[in-house]
Amino acid sequence: MDKFRITNILKQQSLVNQMIFQQAKTKKIIFNRLETILKLEVAEINELCQKNRVTPADLPAPSRAAYAWMCFLTDEENLRRHCQVVDRALEIADSITKSHSPKSSSLLIELVHCSAVYKAKITPQLTHIQLSEGFIAAEKELIRSVMESVLIQQTPETKNLIRRFANSEAYREIILELDLIAQVFSENAQGNHYNLDELFTVVSQEYLNSSFVKPRLCWNSILTTRKLGHYESARDRVVLSPSLDRKDIPHFVVEFVLYHELLHKHHGVEWLKGKRMVHTPAFRRSEKKFRFYDQAIAFLKQMGTEEWF
Repeated sequence: MDKFRITNILKQQSLVNQMIFQQAKTKKIIFNRLETILKLEVAEINELCQKNRVTPADLPAPSRAAYAWMCFLTDEENLRRHCQVVDRALEIADSITKSHSPKSSSLLIELVHCSAVYKAKITPQLTHIQLSEGFIAAEKELIRSVMESVLIQQTPETKNLIRRFANSEAYREIILELDLIAQVFSENAQGNHYNLDELFTVVSQEYLNSSFVKPRLCWNSILTTRKLGHYESARDRVVLSPSLDRKDIPHFVVEFVLYHELLHKHHGVEWLKGKRMVHTPAFRRSEKKFRFYDQAIAFLKQMGTEEWF
């Protein structure tokens, strides 16, 4: 079956990236305009998909990635961090080129949803640097390392620093969220063995307050035994791995993983000195209120899952 196609998605992504870069260059803030454009574009894509009885997951891979990227940036904090990284990267790049290559080509820096941590194309006319959207979780030292690797030379130290960042929880969480946004799967809370709606009722009544708004709940095969659950803020959706949907998995283990993901919605993301924090001390205190916390942790360790959620 041919992929469903919508024209100009990639062009619109490129235009938004250019606007963000021009904002960084001119220091003329257009944040509200960017936010509006992104929300309108996402709404239009969703509407076209609905009219044609498809989902964004039916788009070709490049368009699907661009759609997920735009959805991700409709979150105000994600967009703000995105713009800050472009600002910082440009500032560092300008400093490097002035001291090492005063007659260098024009510069374009973008953050996109791509498989590479970063990539660059250098011609006499343009130095085009693309960073993964995961760089919204990067500290200044890491951004400088990438700029130096592209504009001067990569060293073993900068290579190791970039590799460690690519393997960090903060980076991988962002990439997973982007991957989940446009995944095709049935949003069904009923699994083969467990019903997430029923488990939510149990968990919410015991551990969450009455004002907690229930997110969408579903099983998703993109998750594995290494990653058992995820809260996707862009869609207000909790997804769990079907590896938990088995009769040999105790109900309190599934409840605990679900509770953990619901806490991500409850506590949100905190930024401390530029670091993206999802498992804060407050989060961990709430997590340990689960009645069968020790038993659930012990069982998950027996499963051999080092990165549960």
